[in-house]
Amino acid sequence: MAKMNLAAPALALLLIAGCANPAYQPVVPGSAEPSALVTDTVNWVSSTRAQTFIVQSVDGHRIGNSMDASQDASRNHGAALTVPKVERQLPLRAMRVTLEGRDIAAMPIAEIFGSLSGRYHSVEGVVAFTPIVDHHYAVVGTLGKASSSIWIEDVEAHTPVTEKITTK
Repeated sequence: MAKMNLAAPALALLLIAGCANPAYQPVVPGSAEPSALVTDTVNWVSSTRAQTFIVQSVDGHRIGNSMDASQDASRNHGAALTVPKVERQLPLRAMRVTLEGRDIAAMPIAEIFGSLSGRYHSVEGVVAFTPIVDHHYAVVGTLGKASSSIWIEDVEAHTPVTEKITTK
């Protein structure tokens, strides 16, 4: 039986694992820092498809969101789509927030064909946002063939608190 040298593959695995960074958290969990809550929104189209509206990044730092959580939760479940609710605390300061709205499916191939056929839509852009202490906000929008839009709104007042990003 041939001897296998596992040192090189083990070292490669350690190097790859060492490159993985934990998701950026604008407010450290358990912190007493004043903050506001921002929630991603999911609109179900069917059991295999949903429209998601998310915070993709804060000041250029990618953060955990419903789209990424959906990919993880739906993996190896066939066409069944699972979209966990994701919300996060944001600090009370002016920031640049990247928003993304997109039709998603459990299977990446369905998203590819949906986009190519014109049935799946998306919108993305950067907005200025300054949250107010203890307020609850949601990322909301619309996705459609004619146009798609995304913005952040105050949950209680149902009013936009950022500009609306719109694509045609």
